[in-house]
Amino acid sequence: MKQKNFSEIYLQVIMFLITVFLFSGCMSGKQGKLSSLDYYKNGEFFYPWEDFNPETDDVIKWSLTRKQEKWPDFVPLPDDIPEVVERVDGERIFATFIGHATVLIQHNGVNIITDPVFSDRASPVSWAGPKRVQAPGVPLEKLPPIDIVLITHDHYDHLDIKSIVKINEKHKPLFIVPEGIDKILIKNGVSNIKTLLWWESFSNNSVTIHLVPSKHWSKRGAIGRNRTLWGSFVIQSIYHNIFFIGDSGFGPHLQKIAERFGSMRLSFLPLGAYLPEWFMKKQHMSPEDAIETHIILKSQQSIGIHFDTFPLADEGYGDGTKRLERYLQKKGMDKDVFIPLKAGKRLEIN
Repeated sequence: MKQKNFSEIYLQVIMFLITVFLFSGCMSGKQGKLSSLDYYKNGEFFYPWEDFNPETDDVIKWSLTRKQEKWPDFVPLPDDIPEVVERVDGERIFATFIGHATVLIQHNGVNIITDPVFSDRASPVSWAGPKRVQAPGVPLEKLPPIDIVLITHDHYDHLDIKSIVKINEKHKPLFIVPEGIDKILIKNGVSNIKTLLWWESFSNNSVTIHLVPSKHWSKRGAIGRNRTLWGSFVIQSIYHNIFFIGDSGFGPHLQKIAERFGSMRLSFLPLGAYLPEWFMKKQHMSPEDAIETHIILKSQQSIGIHFDTFPLADEGYGDGTKRLERYLQKKGMDKDVFIPLKAGKRLEIN
């Protein structure tokens, strides 16, 4: 009996430490440039429009008192997953949901992958932490040639070193990342990196990538919160604006993005990791928040991300999509304007 109790306590401590790592970064040394920013002070980035500062005590409280709804151990992929195409030219957009925040975006001859996480766990270790319940909708080895990798921030469910190393070795893409993430990539053999601050951009012949604000935070370890920047991306071509949010709470930054870029042809917005709201609301969106974001951005169409892949928060599997459907009905909106794609499925905009 004593041994059982000790094992339970030991497992609880291990899971708490992983939670701190997961919901918890490295600085490039550009102190002169950074010191002029209105969202950087004393070596840390911060969200400037509202008082938002997640405390470690909150993580401890949640991890020790959480009541998570049930998730399945395994969810099979759909039977009718389409074959991945190599390129999509011109104004067409092919968006393939791979899982969580990993999306393949093909547009105007460019292949972009977002926050690539193909590992079994969103964790600093392979033997514990949130385990994916569904395989990636497109296996890493079956990706088409990848030109650009977008990484929104340093949390383990968005920055997976094993996946990044494999993609870098096979595809040699350009990695576009917020300030400070470059150091993590360089330590792991990646050299083709473009680092951005909020509102900065990078252009090639096909698209311009803008890093824009999000209401979140960064930490990749037990100490060093907010040493790296986080953000969302606007992918802009001569045809369309495409918005990829990554992680963000609902806030005034969204209206500022809308004012600067106008309407979005397609947005990728989160549907999961929103409970308990006392802890999650400032850093993640509920499905209702995602729909309101869709409206603010005047998005013609949106696709759900960040749901039904890793059990990160306390809502149950499938709860996000049910809330999405109910709120769309309440707002009198067509369900086709905001789609929770199944892993491996593709939306084609022609």
